Amino acid sequence: MDSLTMLELLLEAEERFGVEISQEDLPRLKSVGEFVQYLNSNATVK
Repeated sequence: MDSLTMLELLLEAEERFGVEISQEDLPRLKSVGEFVQYLNSNATVK
């Protein structure tokens, strides 16, 4: 997954689920599975 797609996914998840995701963590997320795991473990509610 390229970085633009991951950024779009991040923005959509923040809007849809009302969570805040650190953009500093974004480069280490390489797949949808890693992104979902990150959401379950690290995302904070806005």
